[in-house]
Amino acid sequence: MREYTTTANQLMLLGKPLTYRTRCKAYAVKDTDGREIGDMFFYEYIRTDVACSAKRPVLFAYNGGPGASCFWLHIGCFAPKRVKMEWIFNGEEEPKETLLEENPNCPLDICDIVLIDPLGTGYGSFAGEQEAKAFYHPEADAGVIADFIVDWLIEHQRMDSPVYLAAESYGTIRSVLVASALAGGPLLPSAKAKGIRVSGMIMMGASLIAEPTNGFFSEKGLPFSVQILPTAAAANWYHSKEKSCTLEERMDETQRFIENTYLRVLYLGSRLPEEEQTAAAEQLSALTGLSAGWLKVHGLQFDSTYFRSQRLSEQGMMMSLYDARFVRRQGTEIDPAADDAALGKLAPYFLKGLRAYEKELGIEEMKPFIYTDFHQAMNWTFRIDSTPFAHLQAALDRNKHMRVFFVNGVYDFCAEVGQVAYAAAKLRADEGQVLVKNYPSGHMPYIGTESAALLGEDLRAFLQKGTY
Repeated sequence: MREYTTTANQLMLLGKPLTYRTRCKAYAVKDTDGREIGDMFFYEYIRTDVACSAKRPVLFAYNGGPGASCFWLHIGCFAPKRVKMEWIFNGEEEPKETLLEENPNCPLDICDIVLIDPLGTGYGSFAGEQEAKAFYHPEADAGVIADFIVDWLIEHQRMDSPVYLAAESYGTIRSVLVASALAGGPLLPSAKAKGIRVSGMIMMGASLIAEPTNGFFSEKGLPFSVQILPTAAAANWYHSKEKSCTLEERMDETQRFIENTYLRVLYLGSRLPEEEQTAAAEQLSALTGLSAGWLKVHGLQFDSTYFRSQRLSEQGMMMSLYDARFVRRQGTEIDPAADDAALGKLAPYFLKGLRAYEKELGIEEMKPFIYTDFHQAMNWTFRIDSTPFAHLQAALDRNKHMRVFFVNGVYDFCAEVGQVAYAAAKLRADEGQVLVKNYPSGHMPYIGTESAALLGEDLRAFLQKGTY
């Protein structure tokens, strides 16, 4: 596979021009015997108008899945150009020709950027099915990413550069394992000490569970309806024709209800006086739009599937799992991803934008681009000795300078803001090590110009503060 490069590119950020070069190519992955088992594809953006880049931060970014390429973060958040987004929520038709625009939120003025398509995603591939199965495991997957980061730093003579990891969804689990692999130790799969510390992690739509059940993605320490209530309240507010408050006010009201009423009501159950049960059901109904009678019969608890299908049932619509702002007609669902209202609308558009951008980057690959290999997710081994949460705690403990930025979309039913806030609060950290912020968006918090601008400002502040 060829190497594709461009030079003398220019970008305006905060009213100032900067120049950068790009390189896009495959990275060969080999086993311990030196046999090639597959390759990953990566895109790098390097600022060229700086006197010395030896200690300039480097941001390594990837999506999740498992099995997802980085195209969401690439063309939506971090690249110097992004797909146009104004049309998504203003009722316009999808752009037919000019899909791209300069990305005002690109942090290239602060750090160099490397976007990674993991093994078997994007233009990456496996040598065969047996080789693939050996890497359908959290630690094996993270080890490959860690090896790539080390090799990239050595090749570019950037071993003194602060390293940042940015990830989305399952990628946040990957990040904490990558941080452990970069540190290295005898109990990790590679048993090799790399001695590289991570300066910061950006966790979008985090999948970290503080007290997991047998699976990776279920929180046993908190009732599910408590975890999803802030998201349900935000979605109900968004789809309400008449709004008596702002989104921020609704989120604050919901938090007060959880702290002062909801947890007590769920704990007491039938021991609670009838009038208090009725009052709580009416409060919960006002926040969610669900029937107070139904909520009372069901012990004031509900799940996201019921909420997403019932809240707009009178209009015959159902909300997206990934972003509740998007809705589709209720009916036959053949595939949960292809038929999701948000993914079904955004994925083809983002891919079209990526193809347009690849022409500017000089990429001429004569092979399919796999934006998500669901086969990986369906065959993934979700078992490791220590939980991802424990790996994150260890990373915070081993490096007091490391910081974590949890980025949450309030309309995300895939990684709910309530669960993320609960997990983040369980971390033992020094002041300033852990930052949690919510945005008016969904699982991809950069969808929508308002949310993208807010996130861009906060990402820039986070990256600037952490250089040392």
